[in-house]
Amino acid sequence: MTNKKLLQLVAIVVVAAAVFTTILLVGLQRIKQETPAPETAAQPSETQSTTLPTTSETLPAVTIDGNYLAEESNPTFPTTGTPTTTEASTTAALQVPQDKNSVIRTYINAVNALKATPTFTLEKSQTLQVVIDEMTPSSMRSLANKIIDGSQKAPETYSFSGGSDAASGKSATFVIAPAGKNASLDPSTVKSATAAPTADGGCTLNLTLGGDTQTLSAPPAKLGACMDVLTVEAMGLPSAAKIDEMTVQYDNASITATLDKDGRITQMEHHLVVTDATANGSYVMSVTARMHGDAVHQYKITY
Repeated sequence: MTNKKLLQLVAIVVVAAAVFTTILLVGLQRIKQETPAPETAAQPSETQSTTLPTTSETLPAVTIDGNYLAEESNPTFPTTGTPTTTEASTTAALQVPQDKNSVIRTYINAVNALKATPTFTLEKSQTLQVVIDEMTPSSMRSLANKIIDGSQKAPETYSFSGGSDAASGKSATFVIAPAGKNASLDPSTVKSATAAPTADGGCTLNLTLGGDTQTLSAPPAKLGACMDVLTVEAMGLPSAAKIDEMTVQYDNASITATLDKDGRITQMEHHLVVTDATANGSYVMSVTARMHGDAVHQYKITY
């Protein structure tokens, strides 16, 4: 075979191979396109919102963080730190008076309400710290001071029922000062009056009063209208002692009263400061005395 024919044959083979390869590749491509790709579950993007199907079925009750949710179409979740209506406290504290006149009015109303309370228990005590500065005859001065020091009255307990104490036969109106009448207080007598709340929802009233004068026949008009005052009986003198005249000058006085959340007095103290007191009387012989001191009356009330 000549070289020319050989070259022609090789060329024909190469062209045939190229055509065959092209046909094969086109066929494979068509097969690939006609074959369906496997299904892949769609993944929602981060910004894609998912809408749940609605249903008319009522969901069962559940418990979340200890809070029981009733079966309802629109349950309301409790707000942390905010009490519901049923959780709100039903115990209201006493309104504490803020000015002088309000404190005075609160005290007077509380005392008069106590006098009118039918049933309660009262313990009343007094402490006298009276010193005789001068006495005629002077030889009796030491003895008289010892008598006064040893004459402190024991606390008295009253159990009122229907406004009266069965043991003593006394009524609350007479035992609680002022005896036998309602309390009153002239604001001009009061130097200062303040109030402070207590931990149990009540308050403490503190009143400072000015001076007053008392005689044997006439109690102090201002102080005697709202608190206990010094009496001859309270001094505990011997039965043989007799006082014909007495004048007492009070420099000042104070009242402290503790009220509970209902406005009732639970404790009360009346404190009198005696700057000068003179008395004429007799104890075996004629006696004249000049003295000073303090008188304190305390109340403890249980309802």
